[in-house]
Amino acid sequence: MKNNKNGKILNVLLGIIALLAIIFIIFWLISKNNNVINTNNNFNENLQKMQETAKEYFKDKLPKNIGDTTIMYLDEMIENDLSEEITYGKITCDKNLSYISITKSNDNEYKVKSNLVCGNVSDNIIEKINSKLIITNEDNNVTNEENKNNSASCECDDNGKIDCKVTEIPTTCTTEYTYEFVKYNVSCPNGYILNNNECIKYSNDVISATENYSEKQTKVKDAIKNDGTYHKVYTDYIVSGGVETKYCEKGTLSGNYCYEYSQKITKTTETCPSGYVKEGNACYKYTDLIKTTESTCPSGYVKNNNACYKYADLIIETTESTCPSGYTKSGDTCYKTESPKKEYSSWGNPVSEWSTTTYQAPYTTETEKLVLMGSNTIKGITTYNYALYRRTVSYSCTNGTLKNGLCYIYTNPIGGTTTSRCPSGYTRSGDICYIKTDLIVSTDSYCPTGYIRSGNNCYKKADLIVETTSYCPTDYTEENNICVKKSTPIIETTEKIYSCPSGYTKEGNNENTKCYKLVKSADTYYCEDEKATLKDNLCYYVEESKFLGYTCPYGYTLDNKSCYKMTSEKTNVIWGNPEYKYSKNSYLEGYQKTGFATFVTTCIEDIYNGQNPNTMK
Repeated sequence: MKNNKNGKILNVLLGIIALLAIIFIIFWLISKNNNVINTNNNFNENLQKMQETAKEYFKDKLPKNIGDTTIMYLDEMIENDLSEEITYGKITCDKNLSYISITKSNDNEYKVKSNLVCGNVSDNIIEKINSKLIITNEDNNVTNEENKNNSASCECDDNGKIDCKVTEIPTTCTTEYTYEFVKYNVSCPNGYILNNNECIKYSNDVISATENYSEKQTKVKDAIKNDGTYHKVYTDYIVSGGVETKYCEKGTLSGNYCYEYSQKITKTTETCPSGYVKEGNACYKYTDLIKTTESTCPSGYVKNNNACYKYADLIIETTESTCPSGYTKSGDTCYKTESPKKEYSSWGNPVSEWSTTTYQAPYTTETEKLVLMGSNTIKGITTYNYALYRRTVSYSCTNGTLKNGLCYIYTNPIGGTTTSRCPSGYTRSGDICYIKTDLIVSTDSYCPTGYIRSGNNCYKKADLIVETTSYCPTDYTEENNICVKKSTPIIETTEKIYSCPSGYTKEGNNENTKCYKLVKSADTYYCEDEKATLKDNLCYYVEESKFLGYTCPYGYTLDNKSCYKMTSEKTNVIWGNPEYKYSKNSYLEGYQKTGFATFVTTCIEDIYNGQNPNTMK
């Protein structure tokens, strides 16, 4: 039992340790994910800063010719105090691959690009910016752009010849980068306030409050014994005045407060995803065309180095050759045959001997002979005795080579020549025949995957990220999506006067007032309350129903004797013409960026060439 208990405790401890380990891993993953998000946000912020720096830096360094590009690398930006060293997490961003540049793409259009490379993470922003040229003279009159650099004066000499002099006009030019902003003007009819693009009019629905009373009750008290003298009999006092009046200097009275309403202040920001720039009501991301050059060869040719080659085999040509007399030609050689010389071994001993009653005639060949050794006849039966001998034959050639039982003698053919050449049109190089021609060079350009081509640009389009925030003016608070300012109403109350009915004497003040009169009777008992009825030694009186207060239906607010409920009425907004402004600031209160920006170059002509026009003759 003890071991079982220890085992359970161990399992519990292991479970707790495992749970703590899982919690630690979860927190570590969340922390790691947050670090990645923060690092990515920091990368995008640095890229945006580079783009803003580029637009500010290049505004007075615009390229003159279409296609010209001015570039500054990150190390130069740091050296010229245009940027600090940029990091991505623990990685220092590449100072040679990161840069800002501006390219003149059309007559009045430039492309500003920022490229940031940090380790294996890279991205860029390309923004199209228009340019505008304004030329004025010192009198702030706009002059002709074509004549901005000179003026001409002509005179006639004595011979009638016209002599013209061209005078150069000094011109001072400055360039500023400006953003275009827009504010959409909306308003409401009289009595309405604007709230989230709706016009709302608030008012109070007022009804009378319901009076609530308690029920009548009959009560009994002991009567007071009469001593035969005068005694006091009391009645209710009379209250007059004490009327309360509420009113508001500003706003509308509802319940115990004065309400003032105001429309929310709405601030709308439109941003683009990372790497995109705003143009009009959309976001665009630009990148350069990918240009590829491909070199190929015509059909049948192969590419070798920077040319195309077509190869062919050599054509071999050979004249006929002959053999000497007695020889026969076979391919590239001549041969003749002779019988070989034979050499026999001795017969030696027989290889086999036997006897038979069947006669077999003896014979002799080059390698074998059968010899009848003798015969015997016994009782009419003849028996023949034979012996078989064998020998070997060897062949040899005095000249030539032994082959298939003949001596072959070989010699070379007489005469015959072999030449080689290339087919018509081919050039020979050693044992190679070739025709050479130039490569077929074709150039293509296309956009990266996901981009759309427009002329010489590649772009992606994305929707604007619209974020709208609204808040109430100072001193107002938001209640049910309404901006409300509550204040205490002014209360004026007439003085309360406590008095007694005629014939009664007053004692005490205010709520402590009592009204009585002196009465003398012969009764044994009397009631102190004038409204009570004496019966034997008891006083019976009816306690009238008491006023308990006012109540209102659900949704209404009680104020004195009235019930209030806030009501609203909506109508459409009135749209006015949009208002445009231009500013070199990146933010204007109440306005939003349109996404368009301009390099505005203003040139001022000194038409008086630095002289005071008032002193000129």
